[in-house]
Amino acid sequence: MQNTLLFSLLQKLSASERQNWLKFMQSEYHCSNLIIRQLATTIFNHTANWKQPTFAKETCWKLLFPNKPYQEKSLNNYISDLLQYTYQFLSYEQLKQKPDLQSELQIIYLLDLNLKKQAERLLKKWKRTSSINKGAEAIRIRQRQAHFEDTLGLMASRRQYTGALQEQSRQLDQYYALQQLINYCGMLSRQSIIQGEYELPYLEEILRRYQADEQLLQKEPAIGIYVALVQLLRQDSNEDKFRELEHQLRQYPDALPDDERKMAYNFLLNYCIRQINRGHTHFYQSVFTIYQDLLREGLLLQDGRLTQWTYTNVITTASRLKAWEWTEGFIHQYREKLPQKDQHNAFHYNLSALRYEKGDYTEALQGLNEVEFTDAFYQMAAKTIQLKIYYLLQEAEAFRALLFASRQFILRNKQLSTAKKQTYQNFLKMLGRLFDLRYERSYWNEERWQKKHSQLLERLDNPKYSASNKDWIRLELQQLS
Repeated sequence: MQNTLLFSLLQKLSASERQNWLKFMQSEYHCSNLIIRQLATTIFNHTANWKQPTFAKETCWKLLFPNKPYQEKSLNNYISDLLQYTYQFLSYEQLKQKPDLQSELQIIYLLDLNLKKQAERLLKKWKRTSSINKGAEAIRIRQRQAHFEDTLGLMASRRQYTGALQEQSRQLDQYYALQQLINYCGMLSRQSIIQGEYELPYLEEILRRYQADEQLLQKEPAIGIYVALVQLLRQDSNEDKFRELEHQLRQYPDALPDDERKMAYNFLLNYCIRQINRGHTHFYQSVFTIYQDLLREGLLLQDGRLTQWTYTNVITTASRLKAWEWTEGFIHQYREKLPQKDQHNAFHYNLSALRYEKGDYTEALQGLNEVEFTDAFYQMAAKTIQLKIYYLLQEAEAFRALLFASRQFILRNKQLSTAKKQTYQNFLKMLGRLFDLRYERSYWNEERWQKKHSQLLERLDNPKYSASNKDWIRLELQQLS
């Protein structure tokens, strides 16, 4: 068990991180046990493939103890100790990346040694260099700095008022308020997708204090952003709350760490998607603007990569707004940012989708031939575009053949969830009825046609009826009236 934990951990490290691990383990200061140091070196030197590491215990034992019989229990104990040292290595590496925490711990040590002057010098340096922090961590650091300033004042027997203790209290209140708002945002968000109610005991009090600007809460932009986010989550249909959060994020681009800022933008995107699904299509412009903000700030990429789904969502949104030039530029510019395995399909499908949106139907159909149907999403997405084109070009025979093939594909496919299958099946059902309304009209009397038209419109207007491309079918249906 211990060797499995150890190797799964080492496997996650990069090559350079494993080199640092070995240096750490070979240091007598960090690892005083000679056998553990030798074990680490043995594992490192005899693991040829870290992607699929293999570990022969008896071979390892012979390398460590060539003249002793194999003792599995003893080796397991050594491996367990090595795992604990490896955990220490992880904390050491993390500390190296946190200069503020280093400064804090150094000052604590200096104060324990009663070295006040050195602690004061280090505190002054720390206050000059800690401005890169954002959000709750920035407030926590200011609170700790005020604490040390007050502590040093007491140690020097200063009797004059410095304000450090008051500042420490203010920063602590701000930190508490912000951390609670972060927690409450998480709770409100989860309540919307899972059963169960969270308790939010201090939310109203925090909001009241924010409105009154107690302890200068309004002077901290991060708090203002989370207040706006909480209010949006509590009043999902209130567009004013959406605009307030949007405004706060743009007004204070450096208020939050990147991960929290991206999270806030995702809440805005989710809000827009819900509104679009309710028929408020003017929110496409907001989605497009948010994506542009995320691209400009470098928040849409993760480890330099863009997922194929985000790539497609950006393109779909820009296409809806007929931003043709921008969309084509994005398709080509960000192709190389996609994971290698997804590049071909994502590029050719989205370029074909753009051609369709522009009305270049022949080019769109030709481009779809480049898509390799190894994924259920691309199969259905491509079939959807083909069906729309056949509908618009009045290709009745091709339309009906593809409609039948698409229904069969959904029934037999095992990749799609039950809910997703239902969404596609409902779309195909409505599309078939739309086709009949358009091209079979001459065979029906007006009363029957109007009845069929009203029934389809009623189905589209039912918010509980889930189907893809409802807005497209509604637009086409309106043009038949």
